[in-house]
Amino acid sequence: MDEFTNVFFEAEAVLRSKLESCERLLRDYERQRTEIASRLDEVKKTEVMNKYGVMEGSTLTVTVMELELNQRVIADIYIEVALGENIGTTTICRNAYNRSWNETFVYDVEKDDIPLRFGLKQVAMQGEEDKEIDFVMVDVRKLRDQQKKEELLELYDGAGRLRVTLQWLHSRVQYLTELLRKWDDQVAEQKMHKDELWNDLETLFEPFPPLKISRRKTKLALTQKPQREQVEDINKKFENLQDGKDTSADAVWTQFSHRAMIAFALFAILVHTDRSNNLDLLICIFYVFVHELSKFSKKNVLFLQSLLGISLIMDIPYLVIYSSVSSSYPLTVSQPYWKDTRIDQGMLRPIHRVEIILSWMLLFVKGFMVYVQQMVMNEQEALRVEADVFLF
Repeated sequence: MDEFTNVFFEAEAVLRSKLESCERLLRDYERQRTEIASRLDEVKKTEVMNKYGVMEGSTLTVTVMELELNQRVIADIYIEVALGENIGTTTICRNAYNRSWNETFVYDVEKDDIPLRFGLKQVAMQGEEDKEIDFVMVDVRKLRDQQKKEELLELYDGAGRLRVTLQWLHSRVQYLTELLRKWDDQVAEQKMHKDELWNDLETLFEPFPPLKISRRKTKLALTQKPQREQVEDINKKFENLQDGKDTSADAVWTQFSHRAMIAFALFAILVHTDRSNNLDLLICIFYVFVHELSKFSKKNVLFLQSLLGISLIMDIPYLVIYSSVSSSYPLTVSQPYWKDTRIDQGMLRPIHRVEIILSWMLLFVKGFMVYVQQMVMNEQEALRVEADVFLF
């Protein structure tokens, strides 16, 4: 049984850990999506398109990464990057088989019919013009999807391959809209993954209905304590409930019981000043005894409820008789005793109006106490069942 319990707890811990990671990732995705949506709203207000359908301030970003030559060239070479009349050159690379630059160039683009040209050039001797060894051209229109692309371009005369990254932003609105759609897909995919983890966690608890987790009650798995800790918490709470010391929301009726007993004791003492009320005083003493010894077990609560029931049954006929005395009694009475009529013949002792009123109030408190004790037992039973199921 211990081995099964350990496997159960470990499986739960793994699923909770995955759920926690999934939730963190989901929050990050939603944050980034919100930022993109905010930027999109701002760009929509400021973006202006030219007559070629390209936004003003459109840019083409080119990064020349490295050159792989098919044969060794014992020369100083560089790459010339040209977009129309806008020309940029990399630094000179000296006598190396594979050249690496990682240099970036940014060009303003007004329309998409101007090709992007990469020329491989050799540094000439002093006084001579640099010689072009090979070249390759790229159609800018192929970059209209605005995505950053890494390309390995084959030079036309077969001198080698040039690795570059290219990105043309011709419409920020279109770019951010597409980016927002991708984040929506990411968020939806992550939510689906989260639901799958929840299903796995619920499947784990399915054979044990009292342990079953509700997504409505617990919005997220990580908001709950692991079952191993819940076992300890429930056992501690059950002990506190039996001790009468639990002040949590789960022990609300136990707290009601303490307050109701204070009112019961107060009325019982006041009523006892005018008539014998020993059973009620005995109930008060028993409650204090149970509370001080922290013995609010089901047996003691049931015994207390029984005493309250007996006292309640005894009070009902007493109050019925003395609240309104019939003319059939061997007394000359013209009005009920609750109006403070005094009888001096000695057949019935005087009953004061205040004592009758207090007795009625005490009766209602007793009835409430009987109900409260039943709710206390229900609280204990609920925790006992939960603890038993946790401990299998």
